[in-house]
Amino acid sequence: MERRYIQTKHSTNESTITKKDEFHTLFYHPLGSRENQDILIADFRELDDPNLNIVGSVSRDGRFLFVYVYDRDNANTIYYLDLNSINYKIHRRPPLTLLIHDTRAFFVILDYDHETESAIVLTDHSAPNRKLIRIKITTAMLGCAHWETLIAEDPKRALESVLPVAGDKLMVIYIEDVKTFLYVHCYKTGKLLYKIPLGIGTVSQCYGDREDTEAFFSFNSFLEAPTIYRADFSLVAKTSLLQLEQIRHRNEWRGVNVTGLEIPIFIIARKDVKRNGQNPTLLYGYGGFNIPILPSYSSHRNIFVKHFHGIVAIANIRGGGEYGEHWHECGAREHKQNVFDDFISAAEFLIKNKFTSPKKLAIQGGSNGGLLVAACSYQRPELFGAVINQVGVMDMLRFHKFTVGSFWISEYGDPEKSSEFEYIYRYSPLHNIRLPRGVQWPATLLITGDHDDRVVPSHTLKYAAQLYHYLKKPEIKLIQRNPILIEELVDIMSFLQRVLQLKWFEE
Repeated sequence: MERRYIQTKHSTNESTITKKDEFHTLFYHPLGSRENQDILIADFRELDDPNLNIVGSVSRDGRFLFVYVYDRDNANTIYYLDLNSINYKIHRRPPLTLLIHDTRAFFVILDYDHETESAIVLTDHSAPNRKLIRIKITTAMLGCAHWETLIAEDPKRALESVLPVAGDKLMVIYIEDVKTFLYVHCYKTGKLLYKIPLGIGTVSQCYGDREDTEAFFSFNSFLEAPTIYRADFSLVAKTSLLQLEQIRHRNEWRGVNVTGLEIPIFIIARKDVKRNGQNPTLLYGYGGFNIPILPSYSSHRNIFVKHFHGIVAIANIRGGGEYGEHWHECGAREHKQNVFDDFISAAEFLIKNKFTSPKKLAIQGGSNGGLLVAACSYQRPELFGAVINQVGVMDMLRFHKFTVGSFWISEYGDPEKSSEFEYIYRYSPLHNIRLPRGVQWPATLLITGDHDDRVVPSHTLKYAAQLYHYLKKPEIKLIQRNPILIEELVDIMSFLQRVLQLKWFEE
């Protein structure tokens, strides 16, 4: 199957990088055929919503084609096609049957069991932290009264993912207190069987099948590079781990924001670190799109800790998915300022508790995190010595006019609506740059991709021009480099070494 847009909206003087794609469609592409011979599967232009997104998948046994239609709020409708009814051959656009329709929730079919003619589905329907249900293909459309709950919503943990494996088992990942935990449940009843013991870190990339007796998953943490585990449900074996001496990580630190809400902060530092207010510190945040920032391995952060004797702090602020949908909603749309307040509170916590000082504190974020650090740098410039802004969303009044930006309206709001324009304008980095009084604007490194088709480069380029206009600093430079990620990381470390006046320690 092939997904593509059939209509593109852009003016003649706009580049192809900024064009807005509309009316997503799904095609069947027979192997060995030409593209113009593709057969249309799904096209919902009659709904007159150019921002719908269409995804197709086939059940494990090959009998059903499921077609997902997502709106900008990530709620979705599901249609299905019984491939057995057309003898498993597609010669023309097939008729699709409605399976689930709910404008307030998302649904993902994880498995279809031909013996019971039912499917298990992950959903947030009436369950912000998600739950697992079982539906019958023939009765699902009749509503939730005809659905069976396998794993109920847990109010204290977010159900991240579920993988059917080994015939009668489910591998279940929960996010709890900004860490992931892996459990095994019964496929038929949903009952918890046992927990797979792992350290503090993040489980991801689970692979397996109900026909197999083993499954694989990746685990990593602040100090462990991604490691592949093999699970046969009686033994968990892993490869050797990368050891980094003289480094520790702690997660019991919690900053308190202006409302008294505790903000979790992971802190990675050497064992011999002294809280004297002089440690170079890199504070990272994201805070958006229900994406949790979980423990993960980063070679350049560990270099910062080991060779610059620095501290890395990761603030799990509102807007992310660390504590479920409520945590996300508290940092979306008209509540976006909460995200900036949480991040600023984390910086104040680090300074107050003598981990660092403003002149030694750098902040880093990318994409939505770039918006975060840009907003914080103008709201509280006196708190930061340096800002690393990677492909940030800077122009909040026009973000929806480029490529996939319209899908972000559910996160940020619609700047073309007067009531939403007001709160968006109040924090838009491009429109709020002002020369600070009595303090120096923090040294700023701006990074963008000249062919980025998600956060288009005009965000960063316009922001750089606006910074120059207000600050009139001749040090602003444009450096063109080949798109090699290791060079970008070297640039970041070199920038921090210069502006924070760091010393390199060979060890």
